[in-house]
Amino acid sequence: MVPDSFLAPPPHHPPRPVENAIAAGEYTAVQAIMEPYSRHVLVCTGGFCSPNRGGRELYALLPELLQREGLLFGPDRVKRGETPCLGVCAGGPIVVVYPEGVWYSAVTPQLLDRIVREHLRDGRIVEDAVFFRL
Repeated sequence: MVPDSFLAPPPHHPPRPVENAIAAGEYTAVQAIMEPYSRHVLVCTGGFCSPNRGGRELYALLPELLQREGLLFGPDRVKRGETPCLGVCAGGPIVVVYPEGVWYSAVTPQLLDRIVREHLRDGRIVEDAVFFRL
C-alpha cells in the first residue's frame, strides 16, 4: 500500500486529475505514473568504459532523436535511462536496448542516430555495432 503522503499533492498546488483518480481508487500509483512503452534504452554515462564520458553526450542527444522519430509518446514510446556503469568497463560508450537485450559498444552520436532510426523506429538491429546479446 502506498502511504497517503506519497499521493497527496504539495499544499501549494491544486490536485491534478491523476491524483484525483488515485485518491478515488481508480488507479494505483504505478498505473497512473507509468504508461506502456515499446523499448527501454540504457546509456552508460560513467567514465570507466568511456574515459571521455561520451555517454553523457549521447544521453543528452537521445530525447532529440526520439522526438524526431516520433518515439517519445504513444504506443511506440521508448523509455530512456542513464546509468553510471553497466559493468563492461571497456569499449564505451555502451548503449543497451530492451526487451531485445542488445548491447552496442563504441557508440558515437552518428551510431546513436542509426540505432534510433533502424532499431528503435524500424525494428532492425544494427548488427555491425552489436557486441553482446542476452
